[in-house]
Amino acid sequence: MAPTMRIELDRQDKVFYGGDVIRGTLHVSTREAITCRGIRVRLMGKGYCHWVEGSGDNKQHYIGRKTYQELSTTVFGNFYKTSLLDNAGEDARFGNMPGDGDLYIPCDGPGGPPKLIVRAMDYDWGKKDDLLGEIVLDVPALVAKGDTETFPLFRNRKQEKKAKIAIRASVSPTPNAPKPYLARVEIIEATGLRKADWFGKNDVYVQAYEPPEGAVLKNGDKCPEPEKRAYLEPGQYQYPFSLPVRADAPGSFESNGRGPEAWVRWDIYANVDLAFWMDPSTRMPINVLHTLPLPKPELLVPVKEEMPEEAAFGCSCFCIKLFNKGTLGMDLTVGRLAYAPGEAVSFTGHIINNTSEKATFRITLSRRQRLRDTTGPKQNTTSQSWSLHVATVAPGASIEGDLLNGAEARVPSDAHPSFFGIDSQEALQGNKRNKKDPVTWTYDLEVRFHIGKMGSELKSNFSFLVTAAPPYAEALPPAGTSPVVMGVPSAAGSVVPTLPPADPWAMQGAAVTTPGPCATAPTIGRGFGVPVVAYGTVVNVQDAGGEDKATVCVEPLQPVMGVWNAPIPAAAPTTAGAIELAATMDAGLDKIEALDTWCFHNRGAAASFTPDDVALVMSKVVFSMEQTGAAKTLASHMGQCTCAHVAAAVGACSFRCATRGSIPNRNQTLTLDEYPNLTPILTANSTSRRRWRRGSPTR
Repeated sequence: MAPTMRIELDRQDKVFYGGDVIRGTLHVSTREAITCRGIRVRLMGKGYCHWVEGSGDNKQHYIGRKTYQELSTTVFGNFYKTSLLDNAGEDARFGNMPGDGDLYIPCDGPGGPPKLIVRAMDYDWGKKDDLLGEIVLDVPALVAKGDTETFPLFRNRKQEKKAKIAIRASVSPTPNAPKPYLARVEIIEATGLRKADWFGKNDVYVQAYEPPEGAVLKNGDKCPEPEKRAYLEPGQYQYPFSLPVRADAPGSFESNGRGPEAWVRWDIYANVDLAFWMDPSTRMPINVLHTLPLPKPELLVPVKEEMPEEAAFGCSCFCIKLFNKGTLGMDLTVGRLAYAPGEAVSFTGHIINNTSEKATFRITLSRRQRLRDTTGPKQNTTSQSWSLHVATVAPGASIEGDLLNGAEARVPSDAHPSFFGIDSQEALQGNKRNKKDPVTWTYDLEVRFHIGKMGSELKSNFSFLVTAAPPYAEALPPAGTSPVVMGVPSAAGSVVPTLPPADPWAMQGAAVTTPGPCATAPTIGRGFGVPVVAYGTVVNVQDAGGEDKATVCVEPLQPVMGVWNAPIPAAAPTTAGAIELAATMDAGLDKIEALDTWCFHNRGAAASFTPDDVALVMSKVVFSMEQTGAAKTLASHMGQCTCAHVAAAVGACSFRCATRGSIPNRNQTLTLDEYPNLTPILTANSTSRRRWRRGSPTR
């Protein structure tokens, strides 16, 4: 009889953000003894699209797929392995997908397991995997060094000519876990590997396991095979797990259900790994809310378009103009070009109907979706529209000032924040295996003032950015600021921001699309208390996208979105400091949520934190996988971090990768003049040496 499995998450609403750590417990109950290769829990985020062109014999299906994150952890078993890199070839480089080279191994001491056998393997479907090289790793020595080290690989008692593997390791305490410490062995790369397949390239993964008790091994010795069989006696078991979500995770997305299918979905999957048999498994869908994009300053100024009065005709189509009815005129100012879901869009100006017929004033928000086939250049474009406001203007009447006459035109709750994809970003980072994003989307705002169904109209289109969070109130221009006039170039030397072209896809250049501090809006997290509302219909994820239906028990997915009402209030003066924040974090279980909530309500204090304050706060985050998210959260509230702040965070954390969350935006150019204390961070965090250059962008 197959065991029963159930996933229980610490967050009952199953809503997470990029950079969050998903914590939960896997419950396994079995009435019979099980011989298995282990029990594993996996976080999966992927995008998918499908559309059909033609009909009959000419029907052609196009499918796009992309995995944004696949992170697996072994909660029961004798060996651990990384994610599989398809077609990696001779050089397998991990890190292009967050967590793909990480091995988390529970251990009894602060130095980690005394020895680990680490093997680079080539995966072969249907037969035994090929050994590419192995080493005996002295984990305590590598942990003490605190840096990446490269080792030669051995096979058949001989050193491989070119094969090498780069590894770093850290250990952190894990309170309330079965073992008191957790070793993180991070595989950076395995290069110079022999070709193990007759056809195609190596599909590489790395496995690690402890040698048999009492075995004395050294590099060059033939290592014993891992004991893949693990025995689970009858009973009920609880296995805690933690899985970090990538910081720039694309949020969950469901298309409107009409036309081509497109989605971005996240789930937690757990299985008992049985040899040559259908794995007992369970899957729990989760919602990941968008944390990007955020607006740049040029999108926060009012924008104006002037349209002088024009002759209006009762019939105006196909270049034929008949039945002159008078004139229509419209001057329109939009409060800004970037709003979050739920915010009310401001429209002011003057519209006049000098015709003999009633005119209609209509505002429409449209989402432009771009679907891309994974294997070829084929693309498809679809759209979805929302009517924000409709009003009738009587003959000879006009509206001046608030064009909505007291009504509200809010960004719909199911208008997902704009997503331009992350394929270009991954390509810049050297991910040769990167695939195109199967679905991306952007928005435009259309304003029409027209008479009749076939009559004349005045129409204005604005490229529009739907952001993950509203701006800070202090980032908005003062009331009465003169709007930027569309179509009028700024004078030389003007400080008026340059607007993006009238192309909705060009909004990517005016948006913050990578994680890091932002001066205009916060990187949202759990502590903001964003109202979460359901939209659309419940989705049975098992029936979509060719999901594996093998004994998978799945819950339905109810899509949700975070909805805002207004800009975030200005920071209030406060005398609270890091000591109060540290006490707040000590009192709660979720350190990142406590940090996020306190900083949100005390942004004035957070912005003035000194490096010593940062060190105190980061010292309260003892769980290794939360340190990166905590650093990112703290940096987003501080607004700007110097290298001294980053060095202090590094010194306070057991994992030096925490600096990834707090280094300045990669698009900034850093020089020694701007950051005179650059040396401390370079020496404190050796992994940043490849990212920081004098006068060059950070990466």
